[in-house]
Amino acid sequence: MKFYSNHRLICWWPTGLVDRATVLWYYDQLKACEWGNHANRFCDFSAVTDFQFDHIGLKSLASHRKRELSDHQNINLVTRSSSALGFGMARMYQAFMEDWPINCYVESDLDRCAEILGVPVDYLLEPKAP
Repeated sequence: MKFYSNHRLICWWPTGLVDRATVLWYYDQLKACEWGNHANRFCDFSAVTDFQFDHIGLKSLASHRKRELSDHQNINLVTRSSSALGFGMARMYQAFMEDWPINCYVESDLDRCAEILGVPVDYLLEPKAP
């Protein structure tokens, strides 16, 4: 996870198996960020190999997000995935969030994600481990 306070942007690159606890951890990070309630988000699901919840579990997570992060509105959430699995889950989440005042985008092209968020593409690349 990376925070860009100068661009009010929070980026997350989950890998491997993503379960409910992982998503709730992410929500906790958003809540803990002092400027998170008006920060745009970028999530890249390209390296996710499995989601340990079905559409009912995903809908429950969307409801939890609306309840616990109710002041996080009028932001852009851009989810990218180069895999069909990640893209499909992101589209379902987008559908569950349609009635909430955030702009959800699901893209496969990194340049398009950067354009939507108004940041350089390199901000959206996962930082290399030292």
